[in-house]
Amino acid sequence: VLVLGCIFLDQWTKVIAYEKLSGQGVKSYFFDTFRFVYAENTGAFLSFGANFPYPWNFLLFIIIPIIFLIGILWYVVFSEKPHPSEKIALILVAGGGLSNLIDRILRNHHVIDFMNVGIGPIRTGIFNVADLFITAGFVIIILSSFKKKPTQ
Repeated sequence: VLVLGCIFLDQWTKVIAYEKLSGQGVKSYFFDTFRFVYAENTGAFLSFGANFPYPWNFLLFIIIPIIFLIGILWYVVFSEKPHPSEKIALILVAGGGLSNLIDRILRNHHVIDFMNVGIGPIRTGIFNVADLFITAGFVIIILSSFKKKPTQ
């Protein structure tokens, strides 16, 4: 249910971004800290791999993510080992990853991005809600790895 919720929220915001931002240029808020701008990304984070030729692009951005996401979901559903925070983190990663994968499959290898934050010249790349889920999941995993494991 949480994975489907992540997918729904991301896809819904992408529809809104397409309807409200496509062809509109940059919309800036809160002293230019938040920017909304429509972009279609054929690469990964910060457009990495956007210019890769077709077989590599398909392998790196469709096939490998499918295998990775199946592995995450299999682990979350069938493993008895993960801590609840680890399960939530993996669900966020899977939900965001699946939603971006849906974009790639339905939009000819393009992912809709529309948010940018920063102060002055220090800015993030353009990202979407799925990227926020993926990042939050990895942050939870990293933070939980610092917790002291119970001794037996």
